[in-house]
Amino acid sequence: METDDTPAAEISTSPERLQAFSAALGRHRNLQHVEQLPVADVENVVNNGATVPYSKAEIEKLLKMMEEKGQLWVHSDTNVVYFM
Repeated sequence: METDDTPAAEISTSPERLQAFSAALGRHRNLQHVEQLPVADVENVVNNGATVPYSKAEIEKLLKMMEEKGQLWVHSDTNVVYFM
């Protein structure tokens, strides 16, 4: 089994990658009419149809970037993403 041990702080992300990630989450949110999503499900949502799959470390970094912009909130105790 392949593991992704790269710390999120060391992952380089482009603005285009962040935009595509955010758009994938937004489409899922709108299609499914959800206001929250378990972090464990984010990987399947954003990698469904992605040309270049997102690693777990990249997903963590992108979620943190979106949280810093006030677009969502990740509850660390429950590992649930809440959309703003």
